[in-house]
Amino acid sequence: MNQNRRKKACLTGRQALIIIIFMVTYTASFAQNSNTADSLKNLLKTANKNEKAKLLNELAKAYLPNFPQKAKKNAMLALQLAKKQNNRKEEALEYYQKSLKIIEEFKDKKGIAYSFINIGVVYKKLNNYDDALEYYQKSLKILEEIKDKKGIAYSLNNIGNIYKELSNYEDALEYYQKSLKIKEEIKDKRGIAYSLNNIGDTYKELNNYEDALEYYQKSLKIKEEIKNKRGIAYSLNNIGELYNKLGKFNKALLYFGKSLEIAESLNTKDIIIDSYELYSESYSAMGNYKKAFEYYKQYTALKDSVFSLKTHKQISDMKNKYETEKKDKQIQTLKYENNIKTIKIKHHKKTHIIYITVLILTCAAIAIILIQYRKKNTAYKFLVSKNLDLLSKEKELKIFKGKNFFRDKNGQSIVSDDEKEKILGKLENMFDTDKIFTQHDLTINKLSKKLSTNRNYLSWVIKNEFGKNYSDFINEYRVKEAMFLLSDSIKNRILSIEAIGEEAGFKTRSSFYLAFKKYAGITPSKFKDNINGL
Repeated sequence: MNQNRRKKACLTGRQALIIIIFMVTYTASFAQNSNTADSLKNLLKTANKNEKAKLLNELAKAYLPNFPQKAKKNAMLALQLAKKQNNRKEEALEYYQKSLKIIEEFKDKKGIAYSFINIGVVYKKLNNYDDALEYYQKSLKILEEIKDKKGIAYSLNNIGNIYKELSNYEDALEYYQKSLKIKEEIKDKRGIAYSLNNIGDTYKELNNYEDALEYYQKSLKIKEEIKNKRGIAYSLNNIGELYNKLGKFNKALLYFGKSLEIAESLNTKDIIIDSYELYSESYSAMGNYKKAFEYYKQYTALKDSVFSLKTHKQISDMKNKYETEKKDKQIQTLKYENNIKTIKIKHHKKTHIIYITVLILTCAAIAIILIQYRKKNTAYKFLVSKNLDLLSKEKELKIFKGKNFFRDKNGQSIVSDDEKEKILGKLENMFDTDKIFTQHDLTINKLSKKLSTNRNYLSWVIKNEFGKNYSDFINEYRVKEAMFLLSDSIKNRILSIEAIGEEAGFKTRSSFYLAFKKYAGITPSKFKDNINGL
């Protein structure tokens, strides 16, 4: 109950802060709207391509309070222009966010959802997986509200991609399977093939080559039905690579040959490069080093030529862009300076009033922020104390659920009592005594082998005994171990948060933070900051 009150208090504070910031922004912009829009329109007449996108966004911002339709039109023009110019990732993110702001004014749910997807895509390209995941999940929530099945499938697949990047393969498979089911419902064959391929990739990462092969072959079959030649070539290489890993080299060579034939007919150099490399690996594994060397030479020669062409083009483009921007900026700088001087003279008196208003509102905002900051710190301390309490109690008590958890819907036992006790006894010893969960690569397959049982029994026991899937089960142990390490005054001082995450069994910083916050309700850094004050 106290926690809910704290959350409500934080929420109320945030809402108040948002209102104050909006009032400040609106007060400042209303006074200068008309003249700013006129100045920007004049600049647009003579602006170069690089400046136009920025000016259109500024014009949209100026129109927003009084002319929302004009604002939306200019924001969309800016976005289209940015895409045509192939701007840098950071610039693309800026334009998407500005476009999103305009769309939100019109409460266009579908537009908002797809803007979230676009922002998530950019964050993924920047390797910022936490923010990418957040925007994909926001998009999914809206798309589910408006029942846009195609969009839902796309968002589920995007979330699966993030979990795969974070090496959280169990969750990745779960989201890929959900996406596949919807694509099959709407009969999106291209999408089905893509999802099947993603599932195959994930099984390959888990070294489950038999399942990976099954899904790659299903994907290939659909690509052949829809005559997607590039996709066929790509799938043939994937299948061949798996046969390589399974030691079936002659079979692998057949698939590489088919892939190379299609890729050469399409002149798709990336797939040709992959085929040469895979050919080289196969012949090398077979002991035919002469053939392996021949294909390796072709692989390196083509790869180097493609890289040289790209590099040369990039250097040439950068040089031309630099020279053009240098001249344009000199002209634009003079124009901007003249316009700024004119605006400053006309609005000096109005600006003075605005500054006083802003100052008053800012002081009020700072006061609210300070109050909320104190409340938030109190809430953090409460969460840390509560989690430490739970850890202490878990040390004293080991509560196992009764036999009913090992019965199906008809009351029949799925796993015998002896088998159950055997699995649980070994599991408890390995997790509580040996702390096997701290191994980074401990998959459910590896654990089931160590327990001398099969994957299905172990998965079923964990699900029914502890009420969670394998990924959540092992992550909970790792988070608890991390909390023990963070509460240890010596290790807290010596080890960094990342080192503690690794020692607890997490492979990446991102997966550590996601799991810790999910279980403890607070980030590891906040936990560490607040534990000393208890």
